Amino acid sequence: MKRVNAIIEARMGSSRLPGKTMMEILGKPSIELLMERLRRARRITDIVMATTVNAEDDVIAAFCLDYGVKCFRGSSEDVLARVYHAAREHRTDVIVEVTGDCPLLDPWLIDACIDVFLKADYDYLSNFIEQSYPPGIDVQIFAFAALERMHRAAKEAKFREHVTLYILKNPELFKMHNVYAPPELHYPDWHLELDEYADYELIKAIYEHLYPKNPAFTTMDIIGLLKEHPEWLELNRQVKRTWEQARGEDVGSK
Repeated sequence: MKRVNAIIEARMGSSRLPGKTMMEILGKPSIELLMERLRRARRITDIVMATTVNAEDDVIAAFCLDYGVKCFRGSSEDVLARVYHAAREHRTDVIVEVTGDCPLLDPWLIDACIDVFLKADYDYLSNFIEQSYPPGIDVQIFAFAALERMHRAAKEAKFREHVTLYILKNPELFKMHNVYAPPELHYPDWHLELDEYADYELIKAIYEHLYPKNPAFTTMDIIGLLKEHPEWLELNRQVKRTWEQARGEDVGSK
């Protein structure tokens, strides 16, 4: 059996929203809510936090210790190296890459994507090579061998900062697969990631309405709620997304 580990990239020093990893929603840090959702994914073997050696990230390491999650600490600038060494140290065959920006990840979608990945001979699978799901419901899965190739080949700073950007910019070098959203989940312009305070307000509203009744709420539940409250989508509509700028229009489209 292949060891499928979710590796979370998170740190306290975000330039756009410092401390967002530990910002509370319903009395819990956002990273705890993310981990709760990852623990619902049955195909994930283990969860590993990949944070930095910076003193400000001691709080993340301490939280992981209390919460019972493995923690690897590495470079704050070279995120690719940090993820690579975290994966190698924890004997990972397949990586589910997760960022602390995505506290609304769907564990059922993650499981479905893992199943597709394991049944085929892909190097990399995601649901946003061509964006169809709401950003923030992001799934990226890749083999350790592909991660090792990236770690050795990627030299430019942008490839060290964004772990899978090298794959997305060099599709001819990897066997890739995109997962498309069904029509009922096709909302690529609804941003559900945590980049700025406006995103926090939206995500907090979603959790406050859905979590108390059903902590295992799904993407379909989120879509239904936002259809009932379309005005909430105005909260973060003007936020500029640095990841989209980094990967460029040549990588994928909405």
